[in-house]
Amino acid sequence: MDILEIFDRVDEINLRVKELERKSFYLEGFYLRIQIIEFLVQRAIVHQEEWVRKLINRGGLKYIGNNEEALKGKTLGELIGLLSEHCKDEQLISRLNGINSFRKRIVHRLLEDKLPLGSIDNEAKHKLLEYERLINKLLKYILSMSGKYTQSLKRKRKKLSKNLTR
Repeated sequence: MDILEIFDRVDEINLRVKELERKSFYLEGFYLRIQIIEFLVQRAIVHQEEWVRKLINRGGLKYIGNNEEALKGKTLGELIGLLSEHCKDEQLISRLNGINSFRKRIVHRLLEDKLPLGSIDNEAKHKLLEYERLINKLLKYILSMSGKYTQSLKRKRKKLSKNLTR
C-alpha cells in the first residue's frame, strides 16, 4: 500500500469517527482510532524495514525482517516493540505505549471490572487531541520513511544512469 492509499484510508475512517463523536459516541470512536493507530504502526514497521533492507542488502548482506502478513497477527504492544527497534523517537513510542495502556484497560477490563461507561466515554473524549496528534505523528513518520526510500532509489537510478553513459 503506497503512502497516498494510507492517507486516503485514514481519512475515510476518520470521517466515520467524526460522525460517532458528533453523536457523543467517544468510546466507539476510540475503538476506530485504535484501529487506525495499529494500522499505521504496522505500515511504519513495513516502511522501516524496507529502508533497513535496502541499506543492508546494498552491503551484500541479507535482511529478512518481518513478514507483512505476520504483522497483522501481532498485538499493538508487540507492534510498538517492533517499531521501537528502529524508531528512536522516544516521545512517539511513549505516547503509543500510553494509548495502548488505556486500550488494554478499556478492552480487557470493561466487562469484568464493570467500569462505568460514562466515565470511560468521558476519558475517551478527553483523549481526542492526543489521538489526533499521535495519528498525525505516525503519518509524518511513515512519510519520512517513504521519503528516505525514494531518495535512495533516486540516487541509485542516478548512479546507474552515470554508469550506462560511460
